[in-house]
Amino acid sequence: PSIPPLPPPAKLVSLGLIQPSQGEMNRLPILVAVASAAAVASSLCSVDALVPAIPAKPFSVPVFSTPKPAPVGRRSIRSRACFDAYRLSANHVLFATDTEDETSASSADTGTSEIEEIPRPDPSILVAAMEPTEQKLAVVGISVGIILGTIVVINLLSLVDDALPIGWFDLWKDYTWPVPLGLIFMAAGVSHFTISDAFTAIVPPRGTWGGLWNVPAPGAEELGLSYEEYHCYWTGIAEFGGGLLLAGSGVGLFDLPVQVPAFLMFLLVLAVTPANVYMFTHDAQMSDLPRIPYPWGHAGRGVAQCVLLAFFWTLATT
Repeated sequence: PSIPPLPPPAKLVSLGLIQPSQGEMNRLPILVAVASAAAVASSLCSVDALVPAIPAKPFSVPVFSTPKPAPVGRRSIRSRACFDAYRLSANHVLFATDTEDETSASSADTGTSEIEEIPRPDPSILVAAMEPTEQKLAVVGISVGIILGTIVVINLLSLVDDALPIGWFDLWKDYTWPVPLGLIFMAAGVSHFTISDAFTAIVPPRGTWGGLWNVPAPGAEELGLSYEEYHCYWTGIAEFGGGLLLAGSGVGLFDLPVQVPAFLMFLLVLAVTPANVYMFTHDAQMSDLPRIPYPWGHAGRGVAQCVLLAFFWTLATT
């Protein structure tokens, strides 16, 4: 059959169909000539095939509708020429984008599987599997441990104060504690609403620990909230408000002694401590967040709770 002549390379560039670099521009006449010879030999190629219209739906196709070329090392001249001439075509870019999306999806799946691979304890060894009386004793013991740990940290801070030159500890405490702690709790308060499912998952239900936990939720039904949502939201508001008062007092934004919001934050941390205890006793996990290793991850959270309580107590009383 009669093969229409190919447009010159300059014509393809002027139409915006190809955008080669300077080196590719120098090779383009040779590549097009080789492609033309290959097209005549196969009798399958036309100008429309060399310059295809961009399809309405993104998909990746070879420039020529011909059999798959031979592997690298024996690749056909025609496929090599077309690849060099049109490697910046729309189809090639769309194919690269699809590949990146698949890679990202694969990475996300891998991250999820890594979270799920953290081993969980046998439910039979949890405090939740004990008899009601034993559960109560276990929770009381954990609470006493947190109180004692807080006292230990408070005494350690007092030793640091005695070891430092006069005034140094107060400078550290008054100028570096209120603002960072306030900002942290403000962010935590916001997260109670942005990722509320994570926090409702660790609210102890009424009757937990053999009936020891029986904290009410007044007004929850009138507000259309579940028990878990009620306690999630009010603690989020309290954390944001307390953090704002603490940080604002630390920088002189509010005419309020920093000891007042510090003591309020001490009480608030005490109020939310049962959620951390519940995570340990029932292996409760915050939804869509990294799993906590059992039991040492919970032990670390307990130490952090003692440190927070000690910092707020020291800030409120000195």
